[in-house]
Amino acid sequence: MSTLPLREQVRRDRMSQVLRSLSAHLMVWYDTPAGLCEVLDTTLPRDQQRCPRTTTHGVTFFQGNGDDVTAYACTEHAGPLAATALRSPYIRASPYRIR
Repeated sequence: MSTLPLREQVRRDRMSQVLRSLSAHLMVWYDTPAGLCEVLDTTLPRDQQRCPRTTTHGVTFFQGNGDDVTAYACTEHAGPLAATALRSPYIRASPYRIR
């Protein structure tokens, strides 16, 4: 059972669904502590997939139906995470600095 507030659980669930639909190698680490990068890189060895850096950017994914969702990433992962939407005609992404 997750200790996350319901609103945060829903956001992370929606973000995970968006990234899975894009068939991206970057995913969202579901149980990341607040303030840390949520990106999980599936191309790395299992013990190195979770990013330990502090969140510096938000990456909002726009789906065109008003169901926008934001992931929180470090400087290194914000651009590549947004780039996962480039292949999709239905989803676009926009990174922005939060700190």
